[in-house]
Amino acid sequence: MLQGGEEDDHPYIRVLETPAPPRPLLVRYLQPISWSVMGFGSGFVYNLFAKKPMFAGIQRHIGLGLAGWMAGVYIEKWLQSSAAERDAVLKHYIQLHPEDFPVPERKKYGEILEDWSPLR
Repeated sequence: MLQGGEEDDHPYIRVLETPAPPRPLLVRYLQPISWSVMGFGSGFVYNLFAKKPMFAGIQRHIGLGLAGWMAGVYIEKWLQSSAAERDAVLKHYIQLHPEDFPVPERKKYGEILEDWSPLR
């Protein structure tokens, strides 16, 4: 097991600790918007099967849309927390078992690419 600050020097841990770039606005609100649209649309489906006019009981549409928004926000937070928990578990495992994660040696392109002779 690594002692002191040695575990921070491992390149895999540095990758896990690198902050993610800011997410675009649409991606940030994609879950709430999609769940809100599904909730709002379920009011139309209910009216279709109940053989009512499309916008009858508009309060149901609005309520289901708001419930869908709240469900989308909850699902987005749950996804973010599960991803953070997964990263924490991976980081902890790498800290406990650094011998399972050898640091790859750096190579130049000249060492990787094979000699090429064109066929003419």
